[in-house]
Amino acid sequence: MSLSKKSKEELNENEFLSRGRYDSDSKAYWNWAIKRFGDSKDALNAILHCGGTLEYNIYMDFIQKRALSKFIKKSNGKDVLDVGCGVGRWSLLFAGSGARVIGIDFSDEMLKVAERNAKLSGCKCKFLKMNVVNLDFSDDSFDLVNCAIVLMHIKNNEDFKKSLQEMIRVTKPGGILLLSKSPL
Repeated sequence: MSLSKKSKEELNENEFLSRGRYDSDSKAYWNWAIKRFGDSKDALNAILHCGGTLEYNIYMDFIQKRALSKFIKKSNGKDVLDVGCGVGRWSLLFAGSGARVIGIDFSDEMLKVAERNAKLSGCKCKFLKMNVVNLDFSDDSFDLVNCAIVLMHIKNNEDFKKSLQEMIRVTKPGGILLLSKSPL
């Protein structure tokens, strides 16, 4: 007996929810999340608390923006790397403050939404498919590397260590490496 497309989608959703939000297959999870919850303009439901209430996600967005606001304001003329850029939320804020921004993510679906959001906002950002474990940039390339709510999804200790080493490697001497995670 074959499953209908709708039944397969429901099965996939139930499978992700039963295994927990963040399992060993992060790429598949994020591609699923953006398809499932990314219908709003900036897709907050897909990137903050997947499936959470809009009010909760607006609150989380406010708290996170407040925490990074001084870095965003001082980014004019800087080269910024946004690691795990998702839908481009941070990329667009840095670019709106005059930074030259490259956003990277390993999810094709997230990158599509990021490119759409950049086009809609009129911000110039470059988005690339890349994994933080192996950054394809020269040493000392960026004044600021932003990694918001990404590292908590890396389950393998070696990959976690390599990710940190890679972000440090591409940050210019005297540059800033911003690491943040969800406060809850």
